Amino acid sequence: MEDSIRPLHPEERVAHLEKEKAALEKRVQNAEHERALLNHKCADVFRSEASILAAEAPLYPPNTILFDEGFVPRPTACTNTKTWLGAIPQEASGGRTLFFLPRPPNCLPIRVPGWAKSGYWFHPEGAIVGEREFELIIETKHNEWCYVGRYRSTPVSGGNMQLSEWIEIDEATKVHYVGRVQSEVFGQSGLPGIGQMTVQAIRKNYDTGVWSIPCYSLQCVGYSRALYAGLQFASRKTATVAG
Repeated sequence: MEDSIRPLHPEERVAHLEKEKAALEKRVQNAEHERALLNHKCADVFRSEASILAAEAPLYPPNTILFDEGFVPRPTACTNTKTWLGAIPQEASGGRTLFFLPRPPNCLPIRVPGWAKSGYWFHPEGAIVGEREFELIIETKHNEWCYVGRYRSTPVSGGNMQLSEWIEIDEATKVHYVGRVQSEVFGQSGLPGIGQMTVQAIRKNYDTGVWSIPCYSLQCVGYSRALYAGLQFASRKTATVAG
């Protein structure tokens, strides 16, 4: 009886712990593999749905001519969006919100296959969600902006960014996004216990796949030629004043 309950020799204890550690690591590895497969399956379904959504037609109000034959929208040069916005004729916007999306590292990836096309984006700062429409203007190159159309945006269930997609994002964009999360959510000292969350801890949660970034659909519902012309006019006007 005494032999059956004798304490393990230190070397035996180490061997036993090493064996348990190896078994645990194997279970974690298997669980991560299964989760990765599930994520890919969900992502494939969503990407397929997004492609179908982007190809759907018509998504626009009836009796609206989006583009005349030969009309090809072109980017607009702008070095100061605030000044540019102030120079846009009021009637050009039609009272709708203009949403300016900067280039990375100041935003996460966006997928819009072309002018007046539907797509998706990841957790944009200040996103307008629901039935409210907005005009989307994207910075495609440094100080170069493209008006792509009028949109509605809603959360996509099961479409969160995959860990593999997060890994592919450049470091500067990751740093900017994590800092934004820390500032907007965990930097609020008024929330008990949350204000203690550091940038390092937040980053680790994204790097290990514990957290994932929400995805939102972009449904194109139109394209305003008046706004396009207004943006071009404002660009020329501000360039003249600056010169």
